[in-house]
Amino acid sequence: MAQINVYNKEFQEIDKIEIRDDIFNIEPNMDVLYRYVDMQLTNKRAGTASTKTRAEVRGGGRKPWPQNTQVEQGLVLLDLLYLDMEGLHLDLNQKNTTNP
Repeated sequence: MAQINVYNKEFQEIDKIEIRDDIFNIEPNMDVLYRYVDMQLTNKRAGTASTKTRAEVRGGGRKPWPQNTQVEQGLVLLDLLYLDMEGLHLDLNQKNTTNP
């Protein structure tokens, strides 16, 4: 059996105790030691991370207009109104008589 020294708070040797070789005189398993230390550090964390739910996320309500329909038509009408303001005075109800 091996003997180890026992020290007090002032680092003075006060005693010697015997320890069992079958417990303390072994080759350490580094993988087990790593996993144990990792587990201790993981359990020490606060664990306050969170993600937003569907109710907390901004937006995501009803679609304001159908895709690729009214928006594009609105842009075309805005372009025509802009041309009208420039002095071209396009009449949308007048038929084109130059092309048969």
